[in-house]
Amino acid sequence: MTWGNDLENGSLGKYWMFVTMVGDFTALFFVLCFNSWSLLWLYKTRKQVQNVDQAVMRKREVKLFIQCFISGCCFFGIIGPFLILNILTGGTKHSIFLYLGMDVAWIFHHSLNPFIYIILNRKLRQHIVNILMLNTSSNVNLTTTMVTSLRMKNSGIAE
Repeated sequence: MTWGNDLENGSLGKYWMFVTMVGDFTALFFVLCFNSWSLLWLYKTRKQVQNVDQAVMRKREVKLFIQCFISGCCFFGIIGPFLILNILTGGTKHSIFLYLGMDVAWIFHHSLNPFIYIILNRKLRQHIVNILMLNTSSNVNLTTTMVTSLRMKNSGIAE
């Protein structure tokens, strides 16, 4: 199940299987640590920021948590079965459909984040719809509005 590594003959296949599993578990560890660190940072900075409306900040925190949670669940939901199948079926003959199914799941996981962002971010969704509809005037207006609002925030005019 390790994409062509020969697990039945020789120690090289077993070595690569071990290296792959160590890499996968390391990635799981870093994803978990990074998401936990991000949530902890948000919790600490929320108390420090006084000029931002707390309801707006809370809404942003909830959206970020949902994005992290969905991404993490999808990652664990795809890498978990992949690792379990790798461990349980190591050294045996596999069906081509098992390989194909795991490859499709792996590709699905790596293309999932943009869809999560589009679903949860209304401004990004509206901007993409405008681009797809070839509505160039609204793209210019959106960019101008964003630049103007950033300038106003930086100058202290808009809160």
